[in-house]
Amino acid sequence: MHRYWKIAVLIAFIAGCAPAQKWRKAPSGIPAVRVLLVENASSVTVSADGPFRLSFPGRNGPADVFPSGAAVRIEWAGSGRVRVFRPAEEASSEHPLPLYVGGTDRQTAVSVNGKPYRGKINLARGGSGILVVNALDIESYLRGVVPCEIGYLQEEKIEAVKAQAIAARTYARKRLGNGKSEDYDLVATVADQVYKGKSAEHRLSDRAILETEGIVAVHRRKLIDAYYSSTCGGRTAAIRDVWEKGDAPYLRGVRDCAQGKSENNEAYCRNSPYFKWTVTWEGAELAKILSRSLPVALGKKIEMGEIKDIRVRGTHRCGRVKTLEIRTTRGKHRIHGDKVRWVLRQPGNGKALWSARFKIKVKRSGGRVSRVVATGRGFGHGVGLCQEGAIQMSRDGKRYDQILKHYYPGIHLERIPYKPVS
Repeated sequence: MHRYWKIAVLIAFIAGCAPAQKWRKAPSGIPAVRVLLVENASSVTVSADGPFRLSFPGRNGPADVFPSGAAVRIEWAGSGRVRVFRPAEEASSEHPLPLYVGGTDRQTAVSVNGKPYRGKINLARGGSGILVVNALDIESYLRGVVPCEIGYLQEEKIEAVKAQAIAARTYARKRLGNGKSEDYDLVATVADQVYKGKSAEHRLSDRAILETEGIVAVHRRKLIDAYYSSTCGGRTAAIRDVWEKGDAPYLRGVRDCAQGKSENNEAYCRNSPYFKWTVTWEGAELAKILSRSLPVALGKKIEMGEIKDIRVRGTHRCGRVKTLEIRTTRGKHRIHGDKVRWVLRQPGNGKALWSARFKIKVKRSGGRVSRVVATGRGFGHGVGLCQEGAIQMSRDGKRYDQILKHYYPGIHLERIPYKPVS
């Protein structure tokens, strides 16, 4: 769900010089979240900015305690076991996973390969290596998510940052206990929410998280699926038009503009660099891209052949492609919904096409495709909150609740009280 944001040097300098936001202690019983940082690592180095301990549930005896700055290397030994190399010791000891790393007090940040994280680090058994999981309270987790997703913004845009904080909190809480594995709830990438730990924290997003603490978006008394993306291009997408998921009344397409305004040139997200774009492929280059991306999208091996034609077979009301048809000398293939972005990857960098909201022009030579030009709008899947639109709404004086209710129609905001730990 990452939104690319170019940070001006001056803004970064000012933010660095600003006084630190005071952060209060997390309430008792605050929900914990487990975030996968690294999958199937062959080795991991852990350290901390204060004294820290390694706990071995499979070993009798007390935990090993290390001073601030000490670096402990942990290597995969196979069969769910690791070798632990302690500082200044030539020999290593072998232990079964799991293994837990945490500071001797709650303020200590534990670093994984030099990157600091709040909370604790759990090392668990993966299929062919170590799973590195950061376990921490959900409000601290948001501190490492919100600025990565919405950007490092200025004071005038704080209402957008608050809206992002609530969306990210709701997204995470929806997945607690319903995660991808018994060892973690979320991953730290765009597959869920981009999370970079303590090094990503910023005073304005910290303030937005504090001022919306515990607030989530609900529909019919249930947490919503709070999807969001960078730029909708003037109209958000209904979830059924993008993924093979059930309908949701709060995830229907909405016009990204004020009443009576045009979504073409008066959309809230009109200032995004991705509001309008053009991508061009030469025939040979496109053939190489499709030879790699089509089998992945279709889930099977195919004989590619030469490209004879590419056509858009219908669009949804939001302007996004329903079906992309690719005809080759070896057959015909159809790709639906958001998958078209991952098939028509961009030339040069191999990234997914900015959006599925596009039109194409095809040039042919000798019965084969020689060039394809896509002109489109938006960046991302387009479902739910439009981040660039939210930023403009904030500039226009809209509050965070107005922003969220615009992009998730029919929702309510509730503050979920934290329950005491039993």
